[in-house]
Order: sequence, then C-alpha cells, then structure tokens
Amino acid sequence: MGCRESLDFPAWYRDYSAALREKDRLRLFQRIESAESKLLTRLESLVNEADGHAEREAIADALNQLSFLKADRLGFRP
Repeated sequence: MGCRESLDFPAWYRDYSAALREKDRLRLFQRIESAESKLLTRLESLVNEADGHAEREAIADALNQLSFLKADRLGFRP
C-alpha cells in the first residue's frame, strides 16, 4: 500500500501487512480473515468522521488487495 505508512493506521495495518507477507496457504486464509475483520470494523467507525477520507481510501485499497490475494493464492472467485 503506497499511499500510507503503517504508523498512520496501526489498528489494522499490522494484520493487513501480515496477510500480504504470508506464504502458507492455511495461515493466509486466517490472516486475510483477521485483516478483513479489522478493516471492516475500522471502516464502520469512520462512517461519521469527516476527516477520515484518506483512511477510508486506504482501507478500500487494502480490501481490494486482500480480495486479489484470495482469488490469486486461494482460488476464491466472486
């Protein structure tokens, strides 16, 4: 994720980053689940925040990356 550093969004970035680095397929599924949960929880908390645009954008990018990982590495199809 190029638009934000991990220090900007520490509540979800650690799990997201771990999912991107995971090599084991079983652990990848678990890491993606964890990251998606944290991302969606954070996104929900940003709904009424006017200044959360950059983080909402970063979360959308992260969710897209995780979706790609699921399709590419785990064979999930929409």
